[in-house]
Amino acid sequence: MDYAKMRAIAEEKLSDYPATGIRHYMIVAPPTGTIEVHSEPCVGRYPHKEPYIFGDVVPFGPWRVETADFRRYGKPGDGEG
Repeated sequence: MDYAKMRAIAEEKLSDYPATGIRHYMIVAPPTGTIEVHSEPCVGRYPHKEPYIFGDVVPFGPWRVETADFRRYGKPGDGEG
């Protein structure tokens, strides 16, 4: 699956997940080495978004996610998955 399709699926869940009560949503994008943490669901959306990069310690609800060992692969638009 290419990066654009994976990103579209992740974006779709930005409305599905808060509507079902999921309090935190993390999007990890290996092609770009970036992470987004969405939280504080309200009226079917996440109004709060925090960006991170691989290597950061990412707060995620009551947890902290160590991302130092996360690896990048593929490049946006290369069609590789």
